[in-house]
Amino acid sequence: MKIAFLCRNLERGGDGVGDYTRRLAAELIRQGHPSGAVGLNDSHVSQVVYESQEIEGATVPVLRLPETMPWSERTSATRKWLDTFNPDWVSLQYVPFAFHPKGLTYEFADTLSSIIGTRPLHWMFHELWVLWNFPLALRKRLLGQAQKYCVRRCLRKLKPRALATQLPIYRAELRKLGVHAEIHPLHGNIPVYKNVDADQWLTKQCASLKKPDTLTAGFFGNILSTLDASFLTSQIAKLKVPRERMLLLLAGRVGGESDRHWQFLEQELQGSARFHKLGELDEREASYYFSSLDYGITSYPPELMLKSGSVAAMREHGLTVIACGAPTKSSANAIKSKGLSGCADGPWTVNQSASLLLEQLEKAKL
Repeated sequence: MKIAFLCRNLERGGDGVGDYTRRLAAELIRQGHPSGAVGLNDSHVSQVVYESQEIEGATVPVLRLPETMPWSERTSATRKWLDTFNPDWVSLQYVPFAFHPKGLTYEFADTLSSIIGTRPLHWMFHELWVLWNFPLALRKRLLGQAQKYCVRRCLRKLKPRALATQLPIYRAELRKLGVHAEIHPLHGNIPVYKNVDADQWLTKQCASLKKPDTLTAGFFGNILSTLDASFLTSQIAKLKVPRERMLLLLAGRVGGESDRHWQFLEQELQGSARFHKLGELDEREASYYFSSLDYGITSYPPELMLKSGSVAAMREHGLTVIACGAPTKSSANAIKSKGLSGCADGPWTVNQSASLLLEQLEKAKL
């Protein structure tokens, strides 16, 4: 089976969905299924790029189209690339804000219809629309409704043969629109790099802060406004570790709101832990970071944390993950890498993702 993926970015480390897609395409190739990818709205290139990316031992053909390029030209270029590649399926890796600054993809339905033509479409919903089960500002609620209308129009126009998403609550929302989506748990967007002393690596990054008996817990990427600092405080207190042995870390490309949340945590937990920011890490360093931690932390609410590629990567690296986002319903906040509600036991790997996708597409052909 030959599959072409459509997403926003195809820059390594550019965004989570792009890295998820790149790893999935590479795994399909390793399993004997030719695959390629198109970055339809790539913010990391200034001109059209045709290239082959080496990803974990596989060579993936990709087309990258700059976000500054008129959509009419991107549509034409993608259609030509697909005609040459000639896939059996086109798989859309969907995030509304990936294709429009406000996630309003009303015209995107016509664009995709022109791009895909008569080829069967698989649609993976990484996000639906602005959808949170706790109070939101009126303008955000209205934006969410507008995004939902755009999704409904896209579904009617494109008539995808197969749909998937990673969260049961997303599947329930899609069911309200009259469509069925299968659950496809996320694999991590960062592969596991071995043959390194990760603890020694972290010690070098943290200078004198990291001692042999230090307990480490870390965020990766942006800290969301859903952060429940009081819950995180209670979890750290349960560890019964003195301040000088507790180290909280923040790594990744962060700024703005995340910095403010980090500063707030420093104030709230100044008597319980020490703090250190590592900054942006490349793929290999991010793997070392996860391998060096005792706990991962996410600011997603428990029922939304499985939408995070970073959480998936933490689990693949064997971490217990503390979900310290304000819960929207009764659920456990601290979960281990097994027994997660809504996904398979144990870390979900890219090999499993590829196999599940192939199984779904085979069924959809019947």
